[in-house]
Amino acid sequence: MASVAMTMAPSTTATADVIIIGGGVIGCSLAEALAGEGLGVTLLERGLIGREASWAAAGMLAPQSEMPEPGPYFDFCLASRRLYPAVIERLRETTGIDPQYRDEGMLYAAFGEEEAAVIETRARWQQALGVGARLLTREAALELEPNLSPAVARAVVFEEDHQLDPRLLTQAYAIAARRQGARLRECCPVGRALIEGGRVVGVECAGERVCAGAVVLAGGCWSHQVEGVRPAPPTYPVKGQVILLQARAPLFEHVLHSARVYLAPRRDGRVVVGATEEHEAGFDKTIQAGALGGLLREALALAPPLAEAAWVDAWAGLRPGTPDRRPILGRHPIEGLFLATGHFRNGILLAPMTARLMATLIATGRLPEALRPFGMERFLGGERAAGAATAIA
Repeated sequence: MASVAMTMAPSTTATADVIIIGGGVIGCSLAEALAGEGLGVTLLERGLIGREASWAAAGMLAPQSEMPEPGPYFDFCLASRRLYPAVIERLRETTGIDPQYRDEGMLYAAFGEEEAAVIETRARWQQALGVGARLLTREAALELEPNLSPAVARAVVFEEDHQLDPRLLTQAYAIAARRQGARLRECCPVGRALIEGGRVVGVECAGERVCAGAVVLAGGCWSHQVEGVRPAPPTYPVKGQVILLQARAPLFEHVLHSARVYLAPRRDGRVVVGATEEHEAGFDKTIQAGALGGLLREALALAPPLAEAAWVDAWAGLRPGTPDRRPILGRHPIEGLFLATGHFRNGILLAPMTARLMATLIATGRLPEALRPFGMERFLGGERAAGAATAIA
């Protein structure tokens, strides 16, 4: 496109309008959105599409059960959750893949008065905001979910906290992006960003120079490792270990959550049990007996009939953490470089909103107001990121 050529250094030849580094759910959803805007998109994934954090996730769309307080991040999460019904319908029609979206809601159970006070406080401020949160007595909770532990003191039902299969979702986004014309390349680790005159003009990938008018860093916990990107986004790996069980028949309808474990039921009787949160494990994805034993102990405390379920699998993934547990979205100080990373526990939940708003920013140069709280500048001593984005469309 003409405006892309104008933004590039004369010594380079564009091979795409936009390069996306990272092929998880964030990268694939953004590739679909940008290709849908008519831009030429090349996505470069270091391994296989969707096989890192997106593959390891449970797929919960659950801002209400996890957010301790209101604010811009809670609002951002709610807005993304509201997009999901239309996203699922579109992906089904486009790809034929059903991401197994379930809207039964989440039941958060409290053991003891201290835990009950925490979840009741959470429910009260959400009710004050007009967001659905229904307080339950122990008896009402057991009536709703009979396989819940009778030791539960009280519970809250977050009826709008839903779930899906994250592996199917990411696969659907990848196929939809390709059908929009995006080029998705696997086993192509990006080693270096190409910077000329203070502007990014492309990347080096597996010894190949790939040029574009804009580059998006969506590499999850590896985002800080791209040579030439300075300052580097402060992402780091947060290990999570997960178990998959198979019950003979579905044991509960809602996602069950406590302060120590969650149980995400699938329609065929499988149950995802998760997840540890390990901030000092680095890039190690070893599956460890002690961690799995702790998860199983807490799972049986929450839903005792799971003791009869069969073992299916266990895995570990690396969430992209940041110092304040919030994503990094928007412009980088290097002109033409954009960030869509650091989604921590909420990459699946935030994919639709991230894709929509980042596509607007990249295609038009206009920064949506909803992105302002999540800019890179919050880690740069309050300084505004240098360099205004140039419209690509």
